[in-house]
Amino acid sequence: ITEEIFQTLLYREPTYSIHSLSWPTPDTIPLNQNAHAEGELLVEALSKIRRLKAQLKIPLSKHVASVTLKAPMKTIETLKKQLQDLTNILHIHTIKFQESDILMAEIVSE
Repeated sequence: ITEEIFQTLLYREPTYSIHSLSWPTPDTIPLNQNAHAEGELLVEALSKIRRLKAQLKIPLSKHVASVTLKAPMKTIETLKKQLQDLTNILHIHTIKFQESDILMAEIVSE
């Protein structure tokens, strides 16, 4: 199946086979700087909320009713794009955003 998809989508000439090509190197894969930066912000927000849950002795798997994320407006805009990932990974029902100078998390209720 993989060979068929490869031939249909990438190479239409039968002289190439997915099995005879080398693996891509990091140099040949373009880095999307925006996606990378957004991923870094997501990881930072996840870490802050996980750390807060641990400090409050709330199991990571326990659902939390509401969390407030305080951050600069640009960060808030980026994190809003990742809202579903944040709520699913961290077991949070609602995430509220509030503008602040730095990224901070606050559990509003359990």
